[in-house]
Amino acid sequence: MYQMTFPTIGFSSTIASLGPSVATGCASGPTSTNACVIDWNLAQATTAGAAKSGYYFAMGVTATNALNTAYTVGGAAAAFDQMGVRGFCSSEDGVIRFTPALNGPPITTNPACVLYTPLQ
Repeated sequence: MYQMTFPTIGFSSTIASLGPSVATGCASGPTSTNACVIDWNLAQATTAGAAKSGYYFAMGVTATNALNTAYTVGGAAAAFDQMGVRGFCSSEDGVIRFTPALNGPPITTNPACVLYTPLQ
């Protein structure tokens, strides 16, 4: 949705830019820096301390001529073996992948993501 709404940018470069600018929502409407396609809490869950439902997220992008042409987003348990024991990732192909044990930060590169098992 972001890529179609902001074709001169391509994919979002951060998770925060997918959410609203403030916790109260998108009263001023979507922009490329605050697209309002995910909720505030998820957009802010980029550290273990700000986890959403026990997970935090990170994102990596590939840019070509200032256009974000690819992305990889990953999720990891904020407290491994207490909040969760799986790591997740996905890229522009739309396939959600997982690893049964990710005791570390979220994966943000496609070469690492494609090594995970596709979620069925």
